[in-house]
Amino acid sequence: MKVSILIPVFNREDIIEETIQSALSQTYNDFEVIIVDNNSEDSTFKKASLFSSDERVQVFRNDQNIGPVNNWLECLRVASGDIIKILWSDDLISADFLEKLVPILKDTQIGFAYTAVRLFNATEGVTLLKEKYYDRYSGRLSSHEFIQSSLRGDGTPVSPGCAIFRKKDVEKNLLKDIPNDYGVDFSQVAIGNDLLLFLLTAKDYKYVYCINEELSFFREHAGSISVSSSGGRLPLYYFYAKAFFVEKYYQSFYRELNAYILLSLIKFYRTNNTPFKKVKDFYNNPAFAKVNFWKFLKMLTYKILFKIKKRYHDSFS
Repeated sequence: MKVSILIPVFNREDIIEETIQSALSQTYNDFEVIIVDNNSEDSTFKKASLFSSDERVQVFRNDQNIGPVNNWLECLRVASGDIIKILWSDDLISADFLEKLVPILKDTQIGFAYTAVRLFNATEGVTLLKEKYYDRYSGRLSSHEFIQSSLRGDGTPVSPGCAIFRKKDVEKNLLKDIPNDYGVDFSQVAIGNDLLLFLLTAKDYKYVYCINEELSFFREHAGSISVSSSGGRLPLYYFYAKAFFVEKYYQSFYRELNAYILLSLIKFYRTNNTPFKKVKDFYNNPAFAKVNFWKFLKMLTYKILFKIKKRYHDSFS
């Protein structure tokens, strides 16, 4: 199966070469690398073009900045592979990433495959491994279990940077925008579209698959979406994406999801810089705004006890 490694990029002149080299170092042989520069203002395109002599690499440049999600879709438009691997321009993958994941999708009951992730940063040219994210599962997992774990934020991925998908599923499930009545342009926000790719694909298959090994490496730096988002922007936009999915496809879960939403709204009450201020703001139908308060009180109690324990521990350390 041919794999298209998609690298959408904007203003990454300092790290784009390392990312491209990560893609080209794969031990799996049948792949192409598609790089689409979103009209960068620095030398990103010039540095990416240095790899054009490699027949596996195609480098494109947009005439204008079309926004992050449109650029993801532009990469997809020119891809010719049966399998899609999105490699964010600030991330890396191990040399055996494709070799280990691609054979899994020969099983047509499995929707996608993903790996454990290590966060890292780079200081003075030295890569420092910082933190490891494991999925608690290893091997085949029912899509039902995956969806519930994802909605709870419990050990499943948000970013498709650690996964591979069939091209037909990415074409169907990578949404340009998420409908809302608040003027939020998710094609520019680029938070939630990525998570929905997992959820919308999982619902169409019996299983998904996790390899619990560090094969994906996410770079933590000031320019990344996750680091630059503040005031509850990241979790609340993701909750909107989850609510969108639950309202359309997984309605039995809405009361439990709302307990998580309410807890997050309280956490970011003073700093919330999103248009979502109440649970009902996450739904088109206000009937879905009901909360499982037993679940909410249980989570709230746990968080309070955890903070007390941490303060007690810190006071004696």
